[in-house]
Amino acid sequence: MSDEPTRPAPAGDTPAGKAEAKPAGEPVAKQVDEAWKKQAQEEKKKAAERALEEEAREVLPPASFTSFVGSLGMQAMLALGVMENPITKKTETDLDQAQYTIDLLEVLKQKTRGNLTKEEEEALTSLLFQLKMAFVQAAK
Repeated sequence: MSDEPTRPAPAGDTPAGKAEAKPAGEPVAKQVDEAWKKQAQEEKKKAAERALEEEAREVLPPASFTSFVGSLGMQAMLALGVMENPITKKTETDLDQAQYTIDLLEVLKQKTRGNLTKEEEEALTSLLFQLKMAFVQAAK
């Protein structure tokens, strides 16, 4: 026998829970609690999902005329195939839907004439011009 100190193994490693002495140079075996590990992973996943949901809520702009017009413009761009559909991950063209959305924006422009700020009017006019040009290109 040597004079090296011995390290007891964690309880439960030996029959009847008796600790067995191990030489100091031997590594101690790790015990992994799989149930705890799984629970910790699930909690981490849920926390990440909550963070994404909170981030998505923060990304939404405040409700305004400009954001409303912008969302209609995005719908028209999707229908014109200018942008990839975020749900299907495909670029799709639906000229009837695009024309309808452009027409809605024209009605909105006519009905709000004289009631918009200079910036709102310029944004709507510019958006309509861009959409009409994209429509002509898509219809070729």
